[in-house]
Amino acid sequence: MSRAGRAGAALLLAAAALGGCGGGGQPAAIALPEKPAHIAGGVGGPFAVTADGRVFPVAAASPRRLSRVAPAPRGVATARGSVWVAAPHAVVRIDPNGSRPAIRLPSRAGLTGLAASGNAVWTLAADGSLTRLDPERAIRSGAIPAALPNSRAVAIAAAPGAVWVVDAQGRLIQLDALGRRLRWIGVGKDPVDVAAGAGFAWVARADGTVLQVRPGTRGWRVRRIRGGDGPVAIAFGGGRAWLAGADGRLLALYPASGHQALIATVGAGVRDVAYSEGSVWVARGRGRGGEIVEVSP
Repeated sequence: MSRAGRAGAALLLAAAALGGCGGGGQPAAIALPEKPAHIAGGVGGPFAVTADGRVFPVAAASPRRLSRVAPAPRGVATARGSVWVAAPHAVVRIDPNGSRPAIRLPSRAGLTGLAASGNAVWTLAADGSLTRLDPERAIRSGAIPAALPNSRAVAIAAAPGAVWVVDAQGRLIQLDALGRRLRWIGVGKDPVDVAAGAGFAWVARADGTVLQVRPGTRGWRVRRIRGGDGPVAIAFGGGRAWLAGADGRLLALYPASGHQALIATVGAGVRDVAYSEGSVWVARGRGRGGEIVEVSP
């Protein structure tokens, strides 16, 4: 890439010879003025939110700050042409074109996670409640009070027809598209993230294990994959799961075989990973700021 723009502090675009790219080229990095907190894929390129609450379109032709939310954001997602950010006490819908003002929906309970799929955006509150939002009208379209009792949620993911949550007790919890029919399975200690894709939930644990889980009418199908040391985040896209580790290694996990492959090494300080428009995007802290690394697998 060769784009640059202004966003408070300059967004500096630089080729980064980071090594290990499985796609035959070298990863490229976009510098951020603050450490990234979360990143999400979407039409028009990925969108990142920094720890201080600034929202950026990472692959925009002229990168600029789209909006700003409260510091310490809890997640970012895209749905129906809009960008959604969970701040500690509100979820904010942002127009990626900047032609409409942001819409802020408060949360008294406080938010711990955010996910989107199809016609729904899901917010997860600290009290275990789930709220379903209509991404086009930016209104609440359903609420499930205390949907996850006695659950300290770690991460949330959404897929067509299902919502997945992993909690600190080592449970993977599944609900249907309306937030009902709760089922759960134990996935072991210290889950760090969850993704959904190819009909599976993908749970990354701190010990380096990834669980590929599919529920069935007669039980759960579970495959354990050794995913490397210190996994930080997992995402799904392009037919594969993508696991990013604290050591900077990006692994591809294949649904049919369960095999893994090292795709790139992007450097330490990884915060999040996303798939968008044929590339994998890794958010990592670097020095006082951060960067988004694009890998073409």
